[in-house]
Amino acid sequence: MKKLKFLAFILCVVMMPMLTACNDNDEPTPSFLIFATYSEATSAGSVFTAQRNLDSPLVTYTTSVVLDGEHYKVGNRYIINFTNDTNRCYESGPINLLYIVDVCNGDITEASREEIAKVSTDPLEFLMIQREGHYINVQAVAYVHTQPALFNMYVDRETVNNEIPDVYFGFKSDVLSSQKQLFGSFDIASVWDLPTCKGICIHYGANNENKTLTFSKEQ
Repeated sequence: MKKLKFLAFILCVVMMPMLTACNDNDEPTPSFLIFATYSEATSAGSVFTAQRNLDSPLVTYTTSVVLDGEHYKVGNRYIINFTNDTNRCYESGPINLLYIVDVCNGDITEASREEIAKVSTDPLEFLMIQREGHYINVQAVAYVHTQPALFNMYVDRETVNNEIPDVYFGFKSDVLSSQKQLFGSFDIASVWDLPTCKGICIHYGANNENKTLTFSKEQ
């Protein structure tokens, strides 16, 4: 069994859909970089699960890598970089885990608009927002030193029972330092699974503008 050292790359890794490595024959071997859930720790290694996007089937990855329990928590979301024998990313089976990256984790929280405004004081610019099942995966840039003091998703309490609740990001920096990349994966199940919910409307900032993105259950 292999062990993998903890890599705290939360603010410096560059998110790419695919990287490329080479084998001994100099033939291209795809290396995949995706958000995934660390779903199980076993005596034989580790298990991760992921979805391509939206409501695509769940994919299960197994690896002989044993993760350090002090740094890696079952149930948390991470970015994993791996290769496999099939050279296909979203296919269940064994993988060769190259590295694992910590990201901001959180559960959507109900709050008033006033409370949300108080935790949304620092600049945050989004580059990517993706729904993967009941998770919202994000890539953003922000002025931080090490890691944010707060980064989470909030649902407006007055809209939580609407067909399309309004959802916002709360963000506070540790120290307004240099601009760095930031990754997060947030569990929206408590809102998404409500019988009244037909989707969510995410409010976010990009290109110095306030924008919205709606994810519908009919997508």
